[in-house]
Order: sequence, then structure tokens, then C-alpha cells
Amino acid sequence: MATNGEMIMMPETAHNNTLEVYRCDQFPDKWSPYSTIMKETAAADATLHFHDGIWWLFVNIGDRGRSKNDELYLFYSETPLGPWRPHRNNPVKSDVRSARPAGRLFEHQGKLYRPAQDLSCDPRYTVPINRVETLSPERYQETVVSCLKAGWRKNQIGIHTVNHYAGITAIDIMVRRWKYFRG
Repeated sequence: MATNGEMIMMPETAHNNTLEVYRCDQFPDKWSPYSTIMKETAAADATLHFHDGIWWLFVNIGDRGRSKNDELYLFYSETPLGPWRPHRNNPVKSDVRSARPAGRLFEHQGKLYRPAQDLSCDPRYTVPINRVETLSPERYQETVVSCLKAGWRKNQIGIHTVNHYAGITAIDIMVRRWKYFRG
């Protein structure tokens, strides 16, 4: 994502107990630490979205013995670097079947959609598609309207993320790989 002419990314840094932002020094392979958005937090699959003049951060948080799979937290800010304010109804969703983010939000026919991970039957991930009904600092509501499942190729066993931008769709899938041992 670009901000103030700079390209930034928010990689998975839950292993550091932080949510970090990196700045692109040379695309595509040179990045450097830029900012720490959250500390002492095991944040998973953070997803940024700009909507109606507000930056939104969708993220699952699993610190202090809690699972990172079942509670969606929402934060908002005037800039993608914060400061971030928590949504008044956090967690805004508690459901292992459709809370954890699975890619960037997208619009289709004037409606906003959020892909999620269904982690109730691990490792066979599916990706529920949630239609965002209400998105404001006071309220958040979404409805599961569809579900993407692996299986259009023989060795697929799960889908992890779906991203669509500028007419291009990228899907991260889990495949079965056979290993052959010579004895």
C-alpha cells in the first residue's frame, strides 16, 4: 500500500508480539522497519482498508492464552500509521468459522466484502466471504454470503487467502505434495 508516496506493508509479526509496518526501500525485495503499531499483542492477519475517509484495521488478536483464530478486532485512524482507536464493540466478531481475515476487502456491485478464514476444520481451510453491512466507529455488522472451497484441482486441500485488486485475483492455496523415498 502507498502512503505519502511511500510503499508500506504490514507483514505477520505475531511471533514478535507486535504489529509492525515496513517501508519499501527498493521494490520488490528491500524493506526496512518503519513503525510499530501495536506492542505486547499477538496480532494475526492484519488487513488495512480505506473507507469513507477513514483507515480501518481488521485483525485477530490472541495474546494472553487466547486463540488468534476466533475473534475479529477493528481499529480506525485518520492515517494508515495511526494512532489507532479501538472500535467500541471489540471484538466485533467471535466465530472461528469467519472471523480471521483472509485478504483485502473488496467492492463488488457497490457492496463491500471481507474474505475470512474458516479454521473450524483445520487444515482444510475454506474462505467465507462476508458482506459488510455496517462499518462505522459506533457499529460493525457483516453477514456471510458465500464460501470459496478448494478442489478445482485434484491436489488442493485448502484456501488460505484471496486478494483482488485492479482486475487481478490472487489465491493462496494449500496443496498436497507427495514425497517419494528411495530405500
